[in-house]
Amino acid sequence: MQEATMKKAALPRRTLNRLALALLALAIGGGAQSAWNRQSLWDGLLLYGLAALLFVRALGEGETRPALAPGGGLFVRLRWAGGWRQLTGGWLLAIAVAASVVGYGVFANDDALPQAWRLYTASLGLFIAAVLLLSVRFPPLPRRLTLRPALSPHTLLLLLILLLALALRLWRFGDLPFGVWYDEAEAGLQARRWLSDPLYRPPFYDPINITGQFLFLYSRALRFLSDTVQGMRAVSVAFGMGSVLAAYLVGRRLRGARFGLAMAFLLAVMRWDINFSRIAMTGVDAPFFELLTLYFLLRLAQRGRLHDAAWAGLSLGLGLCFYTAFRLFVLAVGLFALAGGMGWLLRRRGGFPWRRWGWAAVRLAMLLLATWLAVMPVAQYALRHPDSYWARVRTTSILNHRDDPDLPRALRNSLGRHLAMFHLRGDRNGRHNLPGKPMLDPAMGVLMVLGFALALRRLRRPANAFFLLLFFVALSGGVFSLDFEAPQSLRSIGVLPAVVYFCALPVEALASEARRVFSPPSMRWLAVPAGLAALYVLSLNARLYFGPQADDFAVWNAFSTPETITGRKMAQLGPGYDFYLSPFLTNHPTIRFLSPDTPNHRTLPIPDALPIRTDAARPVALFIHPDEGWVFEEAQRLYPAAYFETASNKPGNPPSVHIAVLSPEDIASVQGLELRYWAGATIREQQVPARALRVDGVDADWSAAIPLTPPFVAEWRGILYADPFGVYALRLSVPARAALEIDGRTVFDGEGEQSAALELARGNHLFRLRVWSQTGRERVQLRWQPPGQPETVIPRRAFYTDPVTNHGLLGRYFANPNWEGEPSLVQIDPFVDTYFHLTPLPRPYSVEWVGMLDVPADGVYGLGLRSVGAASLFVDDRPVAETTLPNRVQEGLVSLPAGLHSLRLRFRDDVQRSEVHLLWTPPGAPGPAAIPSANLWPPLGDAWQPPHSLA
Repeated sequence: MQEATMKKAALPRRTLNRLALALLALAIGGGAQSAWNRQSLWDGLLLYGLAALLFVRALGEGETRPALAPGGGLFVRLRWAGGWRQLTGGWLLAIAVAASVVGYGVFANDDALPQAWRLYTASLGLFIAAVLLLSVRFPPLPRRLTLRPALSPHTLLLLLILLLALALRLWRFGDLPFGVWYDEAEAGLQARRWLSDPLYRPPFYDPINITGQFLFLYSRALRFLSDTVQGMRAVSVAFGMGSVLAAYLVGRRLRGARFGLAMAFLLAVMRWDINFSRIAMTGVDAPFFELLTLYFLLRLAQRGRLHDAAWAGLSLGLGLCFYTAFRLFVLAVGLFALAGGMGWLLRRRGGFPWRRWGWAAVRLAMLLLATWLAVMPVAQYALRHPDSYWARVRTTSILNHRDDPDLPRALRNSLGRHLAMFHLRGDRNGRHNLPGKPMLDPAMGVLMVLGFALALRRLRRPANAFFLLLFFVALSGGVFSLDFEAPQSLRSIGVLPAVVYFCALPVEALASEARRVFSPPSMRWLAVPAGLAALYVLSLNARLYFGPQADDFAVWNAFSTPETITGRKMAQLGPGYDFYLSPFLTNHPTIRFLSPDTPNHRTLPIPDALPIRTDAARPVALFIHPDEGWVFEEAQRLYPAAYFETASNKPGNPPSVHIAVLSPEDIASVQGLELRYWAGATIREQQVPARALRVDGVDADWSAAIPLTPPFVAEWRGILYADPFGVYALRLSVPARAALEIDGRTVFDGEGEQSAALELARGNHLFRLRVWSQTGRERVQLRWQPPGQPETVIPRRAFYTDPVTNHGLLGRYFANPNWEGEPSLVQIDPFVDTYFHLTPLPRPYSVEWVGMLDVPADGVYGLGLRSVGAASLFVDDRPVAETTLPNRVQEGLVSLPAGLHSLRLRFRDDVQRSEVHLLWTPPGAPGPAAIPSANLWPPLGDAWQPPHSLA
């Protein structure tokens, strides 16, 4: 009796104290996250500290294990298959190694890449077969088939989690994300080339930092799923689903099935992982290969099977063939193994049989061999082309490029931003996140902090130590990236396994404490609050991703959306159109991916984009970037009957792209010249023309039909467009007196056939031709010979009438930075308000614009410049403004009477992202704005008569 009483007293008391304290810590953590959501940094920090202390006090006690102890399975005796399996497996292994060695050499020959890939594939297949023969034990077939037992609750829950993960990654799969990002499109183009060209098999494609293995997967998806971006995105969905399953396997190995389910669920619903699981680009593959490698490494450490070493090596090697962030995982594993091994050796007492070291060495050799076989194509490329392979890393490294010149300060700021991205302010890139929103929902944010505290409290447990190490090593991928991009959730994506591990720790601790406190029947009722909590976490992530994030303009527009709309519209219109694209859109892979069968692409010649200068035989579609919205406005002015559309995700948001569709009739509506007939031998002041019409050009034969009783004067007026810049030979054939003026300068004035050579700038020129007819039966024809071309009648596409004008400035472009020598290009620019996305000459070059400024009224005007590149402005030969800082307005005040004033602007383009803007602030205007084209004139001759407002 006394013994029974003593045993009963020794049993632990079932009290709710620890559980209640842990729940209180959760509530305080929720308050801390709420404070951080209100940007109350110190309040949230104090509350989180209190929550962590209480939670660790409540549930942090537990059995500790030796720090960083290596698994005993590494040193157990190896078991090989015997007989024919050993012999066959050995030969297959040797052949696999030989195929890899030969393939390494063949990869050096670009013409033999298909054969190199066949050798690579063969080496992997032979290696897997060898491992199966040498190490895997196949169970004997049962004599009688039996029905499978019912699925366990854990298996059913796992299936439910996987279905949930799939639903979150496929819901609205066709339209979310809406756009096709640059890297997705470029990868798709290369995958299509992989399918169409049997000789195209690159091991690495450096423009988007993608390997041949990834291109192969995309090519299979395009062929067998869908030749669309959705087919490619299915690859990312598969990696995301694989990550969820691998998280379960890792968690089950670490702490049991319940912990695995917690890790799988948290990763399945995490918005961070959902986002990258729906984009066809590298990133989400890194957590998958991290978790898969961990799973096989855990099995190897616990069981010591040789095939576990092989599968771990294959997973490790394939992970190195995908996203760069995985390399940091390899670093973390290496550091952990090194630290664990050193710690184990320091604590080891007594000898250790060398034979066991040999068994461990065999396992390590198998792991390294498998890694090499999997990574060989990428490794050989990295060894042979290190500059290409590491180019992206160098380009995005904070060590090489940063806004803050102080490197230690830049690193501190970057680290702070990356630590804050989980709870305070997340990635600002719309492709990665709802800009600025924390990467974790509030519930996971609280769980992560509490789990982090538990891991620190139980640091001697190897899993806790490893994931703490992985957290900081993987986070460095973003910390050491460009500081102006911080925080960078994509380059830090390798941290996800550590994040879900930390989030699952408090869940497992609460569940363990609940099982200790409550009886089994009572535990069933706890499934209700647990399910509600899971639904809450699910709703936080799903509602944010499919709601505010999906509707946000910055997110919607971040996936090359202008190019996506352009490409889809071009594919809809088809090859029967000519397409004119803004320089920002020209040759974009998204457009080429979405509209591969529309070859008639042209770049809008900014700033002289309009009118459209074709024969008006085919319809034309214009796609205009919002930064060049003035082209859209000009198109509406010139072609009021055309179709116009401005695309955005919802009314009231900024435009994504402007679209104008012109029929041949729209294009022809501004082409040609105005021909007027005047009765009599002269044109008198205030005389009304006897007849007026629009004609295609100067090619009239009056012998067939006399237009007017002679004598009369025929006058052609309009705009002559010259392209290219150079000397033009002009020849006029008419048996009568004729006078030709271009830009107010007389080219010839006489009788009979006349000719002249004239240098014309590229652009619009005032045109006036008069013919004095005495008989009314003359034939008039004007021909030209552009530079390097045969002589022809001037075509209709070179002539334009109102509302087309010759407003602008004459620009002389020099192929040197000092305005020296003869200009390489001379053109009339309608205005000077330009970002040089495509430069007219290779840098460095210089430009001098000259012309006249039309001042509408007397007053004091602010005249200035804003440029990236040196610029200076002169008005009436007096210096007015000169840029001293990039992209800053420099303005001078000038008192000007109404009328025309000479203007000269010099600009030197010797830097990237150059731009120049000619600005003014008229009297009463709120601030500087670009000088309109209507207030600028190129140099004109004495015969030019200014508009009546300036006369």
